[in-house]
Amino acid sequence: MNYFFPVFILAIGTYLIRCSFMLIGHKIKLSDYVTIALGFLSITVLPAMVSPAIFWTEGSFSIWNERVLAAFLALIVARYSKSIIFTMIAGFAMLILLKTYLFTY
Repeated sequence: MNYFFPVFILAIGTYLIRCSFMLIGHKIKLSDYVTIALGFLSITVLPAMVSPAIFWTEGSFSIWNERVLAAFLALIVARYSKSIIFTMIAGFAMLILLKTYLFTY
């Protein structure tokens, strides 16, 4: 089955939706409340995307797994180093160490 045409149509649609905000977005005046709410959007979306990957493991919710411990270490490193690279390295290293040595299923 050829998926080129449906994927092409969806890509064009996505592109047009994104371009429409860039082309006519400055003409739309948003209220102050909406502007403030949009400022908090990224703060709320990121944990909503990351938390299922951390807490949902092997088909069930778990607060005691290697991902939670690695995420906790990454939070501590992020707080004190304020470096994205160090945070990623520390989180990945802790996850690999925990999966290798502590949480062997």
